[in-house]
Amino acid sequence: MTTIALIDPVSLIGEELRDQLGRRPDLWQDLVLVSRLEEQIGTLTSIDGAAAMVKQADPESLNGADIAVFCGSMEGNEELFARLPASATRLLFGNAHGFEATAVVAGVNELEMGHGETLLTPHPSGVLLSHLLHPLRDFGIEQAVATLIEPASFYNKAGLDELYAQARNLVALVDQQPSEIFGRQLAFNLYPSHQPADGLVSQVAAVVGSKVEFRRLQGSVFHGISAALTLRFRQDIHPDEAREALAAHPWCVMHEDPETLGPIDAAQSDLVLIGPVDPGLDHRTLSIWAVMDNLTRGGASNALRILDVLAGTESVS
Repeated sequence: MTTIALIDPVSLIGEELRDQLGRRPDLWQDLVLVSRLEEQIGTLTSIDGAAAMVKQADPESLNGADIAVFCGSMEGNEELFARLPASATRLLFGNAHGFEATAVVAGVNELEMGHGETLLTPHPSGVLLSHLLHPLRDFGIEQAVATLIEPASFYNKAGLDELYAQARNLVALVDQQPSEIFGRQLAFNLYPSHQPADGLVSQVAAVVGSKVEFRRLQGSVFHGISAALTLRFRQDIHPDEAREALAAHPWCVMHEDPETLGPIDAAQSDLVLIGPVDPGLDHRTLSIWAVMDNLTRGGASNALRILDVLAGTESVS
């Protein structure tokens, strides 16, 4: 059995992954919750209904860890990372600048990893794009252009709290407070994202072998990513062929009401929901609309699948 350490387990991703691991006791013998953040240390939480406390993180607290999952920013956790046992697998989330890691997306390239490596569950937008591009790779993708509408939860709990406060104040006709997270009014609004784009293109290319041009927009939704993807192929393709290929992918499903599909439909879902798949300007282009929960399939569920494979449920190359 395996000892898994969750570093910064009170982040949004950490909470979701902790909940999912609580329902999968077959994957671990011991689940250690640690953090270097003052606001997390001493937090009383639970794992599958049993009380658990977040303890002070130091290299000694991770000595017995077989897998260390860094659920928050890597800033400030460099020493913990470096002093983990050489045999330990390190799993990072999102944009892990300065760390060499193998980007892994469940159902796409999950067998291209092994124990003792540094692995990365990519930025949630990269996870979504990977799930859309991978099933269509055999048609010969020549160009991919995406518009991504991203949620406030990319800024963790502080982003959710600020969006909620803005919406409440607008409805109540109360003067807005200065915006510390978004820099302006986000509620009932949409504008270019301020999130750093470094790494997203390279992460998607590493996973599926295709480069994507994209525009990232900051949406006034709490959870869920929406993607409008335009693809050009090297050969003619019919929308029905694309629909069939997407529906065959294990983590994609064609939504029953595609014309009304929005990020709210993906809340707490473990799947990528596909909306309209329409022909483009000629027989070689398609446009696809899809949504995904960034905390489940875009984060914790992807990590859980990686842990599943490492535990031997599936073969590891």
